[in-house]
Amino acid sequence: MNLDLTPEQEAFAAEARAWLEANVPAEPLPSMDTEEGFAAHREWEATLASGRWSVVAWPEQYGGRDVGLVEWVLFEEEYYRAGAPTRVAQNGISLLAPILFEHGTPSSTSDTWAP
Repeated sequence: MNLDLTPEQEAFAAEARAWLEANVPAEPLPSMDTEEGFAAHREWEATLASGRWSVVAWPEQYGGRDVGLVEWVLFEEEYYRAGAPTRVAQNGISLLAPILFEHGTPSSTSDTWAP
């Protein structure tokens, strides 16, 4: 079994590292238990989404990058290495949405699948 990363996986990790180094707030955000802190964390989530880093394993049509498990883990490693803020909706990102992607059905009001 070859556990070496591919050049594409290494490039993905390097891209994530560079983006995080350029965008992670220099100071820790206030606690999410406060109105100010929750607003700051939501702003961070918007920053992640604008760079398409919020939900890297999700399908592209839902804001993700449609990457595989290895790339997703590489992103998570870089995220924590960078000391990035706690995610607002981690359970929804990694638990709820994948279940909907796997078992959800198309919306009755549109031609596209809607989680």
